[in-house]
Amino acid sequence: SGGGGGGKLGRTTSEQLLRAESHIRGPYTMSPEEEREVESSGVYVIDSVRPGRTLGVLELAKIPMVKEVAFAFFCVNMVRFCMHMWLPYYLESVLDYSSLQAGFLSTAFEVGALLGSPSVGLMADWIFGGRKIKASQLALAGSAGCLLLFYITTSGGVVFNALFLVAAGMGNGGTYMVLSGTVAVDLGKKNDCVTSVAGFLGGCGVLGAVLQGPLIALTWHTFGHSGLALLMIFIAVMPIVAVGRTRPIDHTTARLVELQARVDNELALKATQ
Repeated sequence: SGGGGGGKLGRTTSEQLLRAESHIRGPYTMSPEEEREVESSGVYVIDSVRPGRTLGVLELAKIPMVKEVAFAFFCVNMVRFCMHMWLPYYLESVLDYSSLQAGFLSTAFEVGALLGSPSVGLMADWIFGGRKIKASQLALAGSAGCLLLFYITTSGGVVFNALFLVAAGMGNGGTYMVLSGTVAVDLGKKNDCVTSVAGFLGGCGVLGAVLQGPLIALTWHTFGHSGLALLMIFIAVMPIVAVGRTRPIDHTTARLVELQARVDNELALKATQ
């Protein structure tokens, strides 16, 4: 938050002290009195100055939508670490790439994750009006679909393999950043426990990374590489449903963005008077 932009805005003390200049972040609900105050004064307190609370695992699990996001983050991280740890072996033993080729090609998924980290956030802001949950669902669906296409076109050569791995990585990596970043902050702010929520989500992600090893090894040993590929696609699909249950975050974002636009318009009118 920042002060007024000078001129007549600078003469208004409340506008000098607090004004939303970028994305409004706050609790999921505002009382009618608070909404009237926002509309009348053009003031919005973005962040609380109170210290955050430290909550235990059971308390965090009771916060609405935290369990769903934690499960989604668990699955996203499991897929990511599986691709990181097992993809070179899959490329070499199943697709007959050399060790050198498999090593280089296996980085395609992480290259996609690197590209997807900013891309999904930009898509949420520019295309979906700040609705990061909707953007994350689309990214997850695209990632799962590209993993399926990678499996179907494994004999298509290095171009198809690399293309679908990069695309799958973009959806996975972009969602990883959204869930561990802005979504964790939004969920924590309502209960003044941002750090606890972020830590809980991170722990669930690490759990996914740990469990993928024995799970993938057992699946490969029991069902072969086809079973492993189908398992990865299934795990990539599951967080789509889980993230979909957190749509209230998007509803709040849309409401706050609308309030911000109204406040900015009123301030702009005052600046021209």
